[in-house]
This record gives sequence, structure tokens and C-alpha cells, in this order.
Amino acid sequence: NYFGRGDTRACIESLRGQAVDTLVLVDNSADRDEETAIRTMAREVEASAPGFRIEVVCNPEDLGFARAINAVVAADRSRRQPHGYYLLLNNDAVLPPDAVAVLLRALRARPNTAMVSPRIRTDPHCGCWLYYHPALGHISHRPSRWAFPYLRGACLLIDAAYVPSGGPFDAAFFFYGEDILLNWQIRAAGGVAGCVDEVVVDHIGNASSGRRTPFYEYHLAYGPLLLGRRFAGSAMERGF
Repeated sequence: NYFGRGDTRACIESLRGQAVDTLVLVDNSADRDEETAIRTMAREVEASAPGFRIEVVCNPEDLGFARAINAVVAADRSRRQPHGYYLLLNNDAVLPPDAVAVLLRALRARPNTAMVSPRIRTDPHCGCWLYYHPALGHISHRPSRWAFPYLRGACLLIDAAYVPSGGPFDAAFFFYGEDILLNWQIRAAGGVAGCVDEVVVDHIGNASSGRRTPFYEYHLAYGPLLLGRRFAGSAMERGF
């Protein structure tokens, strides 16, 4: 959550009755009023669904998406009995009933499958895959030469066997680009990413990023530069 508790409430309410045993709601707003509202909202949702428990983590500063997720996953990995799977879900995404169970079955059905995604419906598009061109930093909904497919971070179910102890993402990314690099790293490790076509998740998109603000534009430009450094295998490639 980042000053988006209306979207966040719809998101967590869509998780009631799903195949999830631990729900962690992370607030990056670093605002006392927003924290109070988030904790109140979480208690209200819990009260409306007996047995549904929400752990709220309010960060003292905006850590960005990657670092905030990493902190939660790293804390879980340090426990005596960590979870075997992690569902990463943006606060502006809403799941249909039984979505998590269907995603989990798909993840377990094929060997070496490291992560799966449902189709993401963000008007006017509805699909799993985007395509990233490492040299140009271009993202498309259609495949093209030299571009590689990746699953978006709006909704990902990941096998913990492919998650480092410090979390799934490169902490250098604030937002945008960390999911692209995760796909690249999982493929490099021999993992397979898959699309679960029968599940469709509604996603608003850019709900928390402050689109068209200088902060947003900076990270939108910085993400591809950082990805270029990560993908480059030589000084010449980095320069290109």
C-alpha cells in the first residue's frame, strides 16, 4: 500500500477464502494517518471473515516495491518453518475466487516451474506476457526479435526454491524493472515461467506510482539503465 487504502481493501478482500495461510499487508506510505487507517481497515476485514488474519507491516520510510517485498520474504525465510510458496500481489489487483489454488496446481504440475502468473487485465489489454528488449529498453505486448517474454510483478506465485534468502528482487530497483530482472534470473537458473490462462486478475495499473510526476519519470528512466547494467556481459555491451 502507498496511500491507496481503497484499492488495498478490495485487494485483500479478494484473498478471503483463497489458498493462503499467511497474509502480510505492507504499507510504504510512511504516514501516521495512513498507517492508522490501514490498521483499522485490516481489523474490519478480519472481523468480517472469521479465521482470516492479516499481518500489517508499516515501514518508517518508503522502501519501494522491491525492498519492501524482500524484507517480508527474508523474514519468512529466516523462520524455522518458512513457506514453500510466495504470492506477490499489487494492492491494485483483485483476484477471482479460487485463483490461488488454481495457480498453485499449475505451478506444481510441470517440473522446474519456478513461477506462474494469471492473465492480467489492465484495460485495454488482458494477458500474461510482456516482451522486453534489453538493448532498447522497450516493452511491448507483442513478441519481437531479440525481446524476451516476462511475467509481470502485479501477480506472481513463486516457488521458494528459486527465491534467495534475501528475497526475490534486486534491491537496487525502487519500482519498475525488478520483475523483468527476476524473470531473467530465474531462466538463467534453469527455472520455467508459465502463464495460467484460465485465471484473470483485474489490475488498475500505476495506482500508487504517481504517474507523470518527476519522481515517477526519474525511476521510469532509471529502471532501463539499471537493467542494462545487469544484462550486460562486457564493457562494450554496457556502453551500448
